[in-house]
Amino acid sequence: MLQIIAILSCLTLLVPRLLAEPEMVATHSLSRQFVIYGPKGTPAQSSGKKLLALDPNFLTVSCERIKQAILGELSGRERLLAGLSGPAEGKIYVVLHPGTAQTPLITPIQSGTYNYRIDLPNLIEGARLVDAVTEAVLLEIVNRRSTGNFVQLPRWLSTGIAEMVKADTPETLVLQANLPISRAWVQDDPIAKIRKNLETYVPLTFDELSWPGTLAPERVRHYDECAHLFVHELLRLRNGENCMQQMLSGLSIRLNWQVAFLDAFKPHFTQLVDVEKWWGLRVVGLSGRDASQLWSRDQSMEGIDTALRIPVQHISFESGLNPGNVTLQEIILNWAPDKQKQTLPKAINQLRVLRSRVHPEFVPLIDEYCASMDNYLTREKKGSIRRLLDRESRSGLRRFTCEGLDALDRRRTELRDRPKPSTREQAILSALEAAPDPKPSRKK
Repeated sequence: MLQIIAILSCLTLLVPRLLAEPEMVATHSLSRQFVIYGPKGTPAQSSGKKLLALDPNFLTVSCERIKQAILGELSGRERLLAGLSGPAEGKIYVVLHPGTAQTPLITPIQSGTYNYRIDLPNLIEGARLVDAVTEAVLLEIVNRRSTGNFVQLPRWLSTGIAEMVKADTPETLVLQANLPISRAWVQDDPIAKIRKNLETYVPLTFDELSWPGTLAPERVRHYDECAHLFVHELLRLRNGENCMQQMLSGLSIRLNWQVAFLDAFKPHFTQLVDVEKWWGLRVVGLSGRDASQLWSRDQSMEGIDTALRIPVQHISFESGLNPGNVTLQEIILNWAPDKQKQTLPKAINQLRVLRSRVHPEFVPLIDEYCASMDNYLTREKKGSIRRLLDRESRSGLRRFTCEGLDALDRRRTELRDRPKPSTREQAILSALEAAPDPKPSRKK
């Protein structure tokens, strides 16, 4: 009798919860690739806080439009890519969770080919919806021919393409019920805002774009913009769209995305250092401005300090140093020559990127840092090739270089502690910097 009472008590508690769970219905998109599972009945209403109410019927159309926008960015046309399409197209299931704070979550499901499940709240910001669908579509493309391990995307790729889709497409990309549609839509330069914003911070390096998990908070907030610009510039390269398509096709058969990237973009880059150099030059070209737009002293000092803090979390070496940020001196004294050759040129390149942006007061300091490291790498390379540097002379070269860098660090500290120039002095410096070059320019 007690057992029966206990069972009845459990049913009493469970029945209301079961009745409260909405019945889920499936809605298919036109291509049948997207299947939306949403609650049956009246769709959620927007809360008016920039949150979109996702209606399964409208969401099928939105997913198809986002997909076509992605393919348009990759191929220059809104059509399926010939090299990436095929009969084994995977399904993408979108599950809406009503009345929850569900974080967008993408889960791969392997069943012959890879299918994907996206869990979403039924109230979501439009940008987050585009991000989730973009990542799922790209994952489906790169894993379509995968016969082994599941292939992950580099974050800069999925983020950059998602940002391009959001910048290049009209507001009607994500549909809602009872939303008035404006027929007037003017497309601005998609990177104009990014170029303007580059005046206020040091752009992320290629290394930072590749390994975003360890970025400082003040750098994280610039990631989306820099990824957008990076992908935009890659696609602008000669045959850049074809190179990007080859990379997506090759991801499933390469050991990592870096190998697939270099293989696909080999007409432009032979090693990752070449990518870093190219990216630095592109940033300088895109962020060119006059003296009135130069960084302040504080911004300049912050940028130089950031460039001289070298992240080492993804480099293995035998010095016993813990992952984190190290100085140039620690690299020169403790790292093996091959590790130095991978890292020091990137630091030099980042400083050269800063040169056109910092306050004129700091330009000589940057030049001396670059000259000191260039001299060290040149002498180290000559000694390695000719085998003229024994252990003692190589150690002497390292000590000599570090002494020079120590002196530059002391100068940097003095500049930081120096009283700020008056408004008049700042105006004079700006006028001098803005003065035309007396040397005649060469005609091409």
